[in-house]
Amino acid sequence: MKDIHKFMNERDIIMSYRGDLTHKMVTSLLGFVKKILQSSDTNYHSRKRLYAILAECTDNITKNSAALEKTLLPTKYTSSIFSISEHEEHFKIQTGNYILNEQIPILKQKLEKVNSMDAEELKEFYKKSLLRKQDGGLGIIDISIRSAYKLSYEFIYHSNKVSFFCLQTILNKY
Repeated sequence: MKDIHKFMNERDIIMSYRGDLTHKMVTSLLGFVKKILQSSDTNYHSRKRLYAILAECTDNITKNSAALEKTLLPTKYTSSIFSISEHEEHFKIQTGNYILNEQIPILKQKLEKVNSMDAEELKEFYKKSLLRKQDGGLGIIDISIRSAYKLSYEFIYHSNKVSFFCLQTILNKY
């Protein structure tokens, strides 16, 4: 425990979770985050944006887990992780979950497209995607708009079926 405590303190982690993210668990975790944020000196709008980003990130994780559950892969691949760290000027949100390798090219293309856009282009792209009723990728666009930073991501190869997808976003506190 001492090592975990040291690790979290060195990285300013205020909350982390590892395991299956069910709807019930997401609701509990988001409620806990809301309480943590209420005691923070962060302004209301930043707290609201952080909460929305977390909700979107956990939604993406549960969707990916649902896709994996439809396969014959072991249940260990439905496990995910996320953490929130609070720094002097910003929050850092990091998530990780297994995805099917066949999903990587489409997801990578969406992430690259979103990262290539400025704030106005993102808002316009979001509106056009809504009009076309394209659900896929709206969450990524929303996260990027709310954070105002480029999204960092990595795909870590695990097997010929799955890889571990890591996503990081930063949100200014003020």
